[in-house]
Amino acid sequence: HAAGWLGALCFATAMMEGCFTPKQYVEQADAEAYGIISEKWDPKLGDKVDCTLEDPDAPKAPPVTGRVSLARAVAVATKRNRGYRRQKELLYSRALVLTLERHRFARRWLATSGGDYKRDPDDDGESVGGAAALAVNQALADGAQIGVSIAMNWLEFLAGDSGSSLTTVLGASVTQPLLRGFGRKVVQEGLTQAERATSYQIRSSNRFRKTLVGSIVTAYFGIRQALDRGENDRRNYENLLASQRRVEMMADTGRVPRFQASEVRQSVLQSQDRYNRSREAYTSLLDQFKVRLALPADAEITLDGDELKALETRGVAEPKVVLASAVAAGLKLR
Repeated sequence: HAAGWLGALCFATAMMEGCFTPKQYVEQADAEAYGIISEKWDPKLGDKVDCTLEDPDAPKAPPVTGRVSLARAVAVATKRNRGYRRQKELLYSRALVLTLERHRFARRWLATSGGDYKRDPDDDGESVGGAAALAVNQALADGAQIGVSIAMNWLEFLAGDSGSSLTTVLGASVTQPLLRGFGRKVVQEGLTQAERATSYQIRSSNRFRKTLVGSIVTAYFGIRQALDRGENDRRNYENLLASQRRVEMMADTGRVPRFQASEVRQSVLQSQDRYNRSREAYTSLLDQFKVRLALPADAEITLDGDELKALETRGVAEPKVVLASAVAAGLKLR
């Protein structure tokens, strides 16, 4: 009977101590942290977005090259942008701290077991013994600590005296602070701060994401407009260049004054300078856009021109916002 009780306790201890691998502990922490984020997500912030951190063991995404649509640019930015990744890491760490604070008020189980074998060479006496203990602790919101434990010691002689013994000890304790550390507000201060910090970081991360997406959209169409301006400047330069050749031929035959050819040549030089500055502006904006997307500087990408055409087709309606209502909404939702 004693061996049965001891075996059951040892089995429970082994299960509690060895049922999780390090990877499973990580998965459990992730599940708790992301569960808290889902729990605290405010519907006023909009649809919940993916806040999971990138798995370091996951295969790297293929390089971004070729034509990039607006939707793909936003997806790449929210996945690779260093500032947004930092916000998600902060959010995860806040949620992880909250799991620790909540764990302080959860039931905590503790199980231990052990055994020993002894032999006395003088009288050929042999004995085998075992011990196991199971305890549970619970912290209450007012600072009280409740603990219950049961311990079993078992000993059996294998030679000589064939007797055996079994000792069971049941203990319980209640600790209630009366001065320092007393009261719900004091005891739950860490939990309250962790709850608030998580909620604040959810709002900060979501606002950062919205600002990032807005800047990506603005930069995307700004680059397309810069490219269109460059194309217009190129066509204007080529037309003036053709006109210069025609005027110079007419000036050589005396059909127009020579100074007109000089004026056209000056216009060609000015047009060429505008075209060169347009190309430099486009290249600079595109390089800055790559930095926003966390792409290498030598990434060969182009932006889809159909996005701007689609925007022009749909039209952009002016938002009808009154200043007073905008300020009130900002103070309420920020």
